[in-house]
Amino acid sequence: MRLNAVTSHSAILWFVSLLTLLLWLALSLAVPQLISDVSLPASYVLSVVFLGVISVVIALLHARSTPKSISTSIHDLTTQLHRVNQGKSDRIELVLGQGASQTTHQPLADLVREINRYLSMETDRISQEQAFSSEASHELRTPLAGMRLQAQIAQRTENKEQQRTALNNIVLAVDRSTRLVNQLLAYSRLTKRKMLSDITHVNLSQTVQECAHKFATAIGKKQVSLNIAQPEKLPSIDANNAQITTLLENLIQNAVDHIPEHGTIAIGLSSLNQSVSITIDDSGEGVSDENKRVIVAPFQKSEDGKQSGTGLGLAICQRITQLHKGQFTLSDSALGGLCVTLTLPLHQESD
Repeated sequence: MRLNAVTSHSAILWFVSLLTLLLWLALSLAVPQLISDVSLPASYVLSVVFLGVISVVIALLHARSTPKSISTSIHDLTTQLHRVNQGKSDRIELVLGQGASQTTHQPLADLVREINRYLSMETDRISQEQAFSSEASHELRTPLAGMRLQAQIAQRTENKEQQRTALNNIVLAVDRSTRLVNQLLAYSRLTKRKMLSDITHVNLSQTVQECAHKFATAIGKKQVSLNIAQPEKLPSIDANNAQITTLLENLIQNAVDHIPEHGTIAIGLSSLNQSVSITIDDSGEGVSDENKRVIVAPFQKSEDGKQSGTGLGLAICQRITQLHKGQFTLSDSALGGLCVTLTLPLHQESD
């Protein structure tokens, strides 16, 4: 927000008024003492009265100009908000005209700042909804078409084995669709307003342990080795606990899905200055540098076909990290697979 304050006229009025008033008070206090000593000429008394009247007039002139300048500023802000409603702008600015005092207009400046924060959150929400609606319909139609095809096969064939296979494929498609819908709902809710509505102190050490425990069955089925390394004392962070949990669950799920049996997943936590870092390494096949840029986009999978799933897991993780003003990077892991590193600030500062 830019404040073009032109306050010279207002400052001069205040200075002259204050100086005149102080002089009048000084003379008024001196009058009784002088009267007791000598007789005062009428011109002296009149001067004292005149200075008092002048100070009052100047103060009234300034008081009269203040509401007018505020009214002008409010009218200008109303015009700007009308442009926002028409979609021609996404923020407003408080521009102070000549004679306007920045101190007097500070409440308006605070109001404009809060309005711009609200507009920013609304813009973020609308963008998220547009991205969701444009892709969700396509992603949902694809599995539905597959289920319809398998159902038709089961209806038309008399071969029991073909029927069983078709019905099993329908069950698998329903499971994939259920996960897709859950991912779509999770992605659609990732707005700035939602994130800021429930900021709390999050114990990452505890949250990582809880998330890893949810995958105990899948990890045991693949006989995967899961190692978690963390310092004795890790500072908590200001974050949306539900979103951080979703982020960690998606990262662990991604690692479990893409490592072979008897593979290894390593989770590391560390703190540095005013941030906390989390790394998740796996011993899978890894991702090429070209595909690392692809798989973080919503509904995108690697072009080599190695990455399965909904195409939303890593996009959700990156979105949550961005909302928390953190950093999300993909690199090659020393274990041979993918290394996901995210850095989150300890505290969330207002925009």
